[in-house]
Amino acid sequence: MARENHQHQAICFRCDGTAQTGLGHLSRCLALAEAFKERGLDSRFFGKFGAGGTEMLARAGVQFDCGAAPTGGAEDLNDTLRYIKNCTVRGVVLDSYLADEAYLEALSRSGRPVLVIDDFNRLHRYACAAVLNFTVAARQLNYPVGNQLYLLGPEYLLVRQKLRRQRRRFAGHNDDVRRVLVAMGGVDSHDSTSYLVKLLSYLARNLSLHVIVGRDYTYQSRLRSLLNGFRQASVATQLTDLADEFAWADLCFCGGGLTKYESAYMGIPAAVMSQNSEQAKETIQFADKGLAFNLGIHGECAEDVLAERISLLLRDRSLRKSLSEAGLTVFPEDPTGTAAAAFGRILQ
Repeated sequence: MARENHQHQAICFRCDGTAQTGLGHLSRCLALAEAFKERGLDSRFFGKFGAGGTEMLARAGVQFDCGAAPTGGAEDLNDTLRYIKNCTVRGVVLDSYLADEAYLEALSRSGRPVLVIDDFNRLHRYACAAVLNFTVAARQLNYPVGNQLYLLGPEYLLVRQKLRRQRRRFAGHNDDVRRVLVAMGGVDSHDSTSYLVKLLSYLARNLSLHVIVGRDYTYQSRLRSLLNGFRQASVATQLTDLADEFAWADLCFCGGGLTKYESAYMGIPAAVMSQNSEQAKETIQFADKGLAFNLGIHGECAEDVLAERISLLLRDRSLRKSLSEAGLTVFPEDPTGTAAAAFGRILQ
């Protein structure tokens, strides 16, 4: 790929990756940073990062610094502005639910173009150069009219470089479900992981099972006791990405965050158990487009009903094929590169 002439210039990413925020924001920012790198732009990260976040950043090989002030407050804003000034960055990417309109306006006054990664049209004003929202219903949101560049919809999905490369090699998966991936995200406060593994142990012990948990997952002993009896089962903690796991799996059970997008992008049928009402609303929109099998919010569906729904998904080849084909159709091969190129044109 041709590299644009932006040597010795950097993009500042302001995001967090902690046990409280999860690692989805950081992962999608790293995906965009990789696409910028392909175009000759380096990146620097500033924010609050826990052990899992710092490990992700270190493995990605990007420069990063940890802020100490609570995200979204005046002290954090001043630290961020100081960081932007001292690093002489070319542009800024903001990805935080805790940053309000005033925070964004102050960043824009720094003189650098600002790209906001957004999910819910949560602000009344977007004083920035561009807004990126890759959710499936993004174009239906009533964003304020202005001079911003709006990058809305699945063609701007942010996925890691390794996943994009795996997608290019996609060769289809088994008609039958033999290998199941369970990846409920970096924060699994309800222990949906153990709950789903328990249900699967009732329904299909002949499966090969890969379970992925976050560094701060606190139910390891409970989970491992449930894995006995599966034909093959393993637990991995804090993987850098799920590219190899998606290449292996025939079916994915995941939470209502970024993983369901990655699974659909890879053409892997996904069953989604949301962790909260906000995720649930977006998962309904996702399922309505045929991109996932919706299991509802954790704890809101009777166990016997949920078990029957999972059993249906395990049996129904045509349903799984439909989910796979929808994902490969809705999400283009290189949506992250498209997003990076669009913001890159603003920086020229």
